[in-house]
Amino acid sequence: MKQFNKNLFIKSLLLLAALFMVIQIVGISRKQYISNSTICPNFGNLSQFKIPKKSIISSPESIKVALLNKDGEKRQIPIRLLDGALFIKNKSEFSEFLNIYSDICGGRPDFYSSIDFIKLEKIQARENLRKSISEETKLGSNQFSRLQIQAKLDKLQKDKNFLETKIASAQKKIDSLTPVHYKIIGRIAEETDKSIIIFGSAIPDVSAKISTPGIVNNGVIILKNFAKKDMVSPKNSEFKHVLANNYKFIKRIDGRDTFGHYMPVHIFERQAIKSNRFEIFSLQANISQYQTKLNKVLTELNSIEIIEEKFIASSF
Repeated sequence: MKQFNKNLFIKSLLLLAALFMVIQIVGISRKQYISNSTICPNFGNLSQFKIPKKSIISSPESIKVALLNKDGEKRQIPIRLLDGALFIKNKSEFSEFLNIYSDICGGRPDFYSSIDFIKLEKIQARENLRKSISEETKLGSNQFSRLQIQAKLDKLQKDKNFLETKIASAQKKIDSLTPVHYKIIGRIAEETDKSIIIFGSAIPDVSAKISTPGIVNNGVIILKNFAKKDMVSPKNSEFKHVLANNYKFIKRIDGRDTFGHYMPVHIFERQAIKSNRFEIFSLQANISQYQTKLNKVLTELNSIEIIEEKFIASSF
């Protein structure tokens, strides 16, 4: 009897083990494989991506994610590769990521140059250029010497910073010389000696920046220094309308109407356009010249970076 119970117990354990294995196998087969179109081309930099629980495969050794590659084939990828590519610093992990990325998405990621390993390699490549000046003076018959390349790279970077600063400074000056003016369109609600209240819209002039606090769409507007010529409705019309130009935004008052509803009021003041057109034209011409030079510098910098990448690739 004891022998029978022992055999029965062993058989039960084997049956449970087999059942557990079947459940595991079925569970894996029912995993939800994430489509590559969902994660490409940002695979490796998916900081905000939420992984479905059914796509996670856990084991004592690692945690993986079930994915479909570019050919629709099933893959199980280490979860760390989904969002940690930018922080890869060693060659083996970098090569592993590139191989997997090529399999999942094809090609190489747009953020390739932002990966820490590539940044470090570029720094090292530049340092190697400096160290090898005395050992090897030329890259080829039609190429710069290593010393010339490094000197050119340093100069181009300084030129780039200088030109970008000049452009930003000139644009800032233009903005200060051309204040934003608005066109006011709407219906007069109330008129006083010094101002009028209208219900309408305020539209910035063409030269204004997109982001400005004075834009109004069907709201309450107070116009100061109102000109009678801006009233476009006939005198005998039931409602009076305004079509006015050259108003400067003063401020916004956040108020409420008699029913307690939020009602912002925008205040504008009529102001003649005063700007030194000659100075603005001169600044715009300077910006155009700076931009032309900057484009040339960026093109040259790009060619130097291509040479750097070749040095890096040769070290792999």
